[in-house]
Amino acid sequence: MSTKINPAYRLYQIISKAANTHQDNQQTLGVWAHIFALLEVDQPHRDFQVTEGINLVFNELQLTQTMMARTDFTEALYQPSLDSVRNALSVTLLPAAWNSVRSQLGPQIVNDIRWCSEVLPSEECLITSEVLSQLLDDLADLEKTVTESELPAHFTSLIMRHISAIRHSVRWYPVTGIKGLEEEIHKAYGEIQANKGTMESIRADVPVKSKFMRAWIRFMAIVKKAGGMVETAERLNKLAHTGRELLEFFEEFTSGNSAGPMPPPGSIV
Repeated sequence: MSTKINPAYRLYQIISKAANTHQDNQQTLGVWAHIFALLEVDQPHRDFQVTEGINLVFNELQLTQTMMARTDFTEALYQPSLDSVRNALSVTLLPAAWNSVRSQLGPQIVNDIRWCSEVLPSEECLITSEVLSQLLDDLADLEKTVTESELPAHFTSLIMRHISAIRHSVRWYPVTGIKGLEEEIHKAYGEIQANKGTMESIRADVPVKSKFMRAWIRFMAIVKKAGGMVETAERLNKLAHTGRELLEFFEEFTSGNSAGPMPPPGSIV
């Protein structure tokens, strides 16, 4: 049976790792930092990111519960195990010893969550670590280009904000799946719409326009690549159309033609 990628699958991956982490006498906060691969982050940021990670896992738990409720299976088959996972994710346990968490994640609990992942439909394809690494390399290349450019501070800030957001969504991809990258695509679309007037105002400034458009086209190519990883046809079409619309707008802008109004996402067929 092929692996189904859905919230229960991601939840299973996290809690099975937690259940098999035998650091019972260690503080829970530090063990979650290990599970989320946050050991190289400085202490204040690490504590914040651990809390963020737990909240993201909790969101996947909630999605799993909602999706299971729509199936024909009785709640008694899965709800007690979901409740145990919910207890294990309590932030009140962060100062306590890890065994207070692991005691909530016995073999039957883990197996029940795995069963949920097999019952629920697959929502997306799995993105390999190699593809994610390439995306991060592209972002680093884009960041270098923007840093060395003479772009106005407003545009530099806008691009850097999206670079940071995409890195964040890649960082938490094992927990949230493609949702974070999808959201960033549409945020980028909205920001381009909001800044169209200012972009038109720099059309005559050839050096700035050239550097700005080169950086933005590279950025949107990265975003389009991320969106193109989605398996479900309807979501893929919407994201591909959005990326294509943005790239077409940039190509027209760079060539000096009038870009005209940008259509809404998914309107090009």
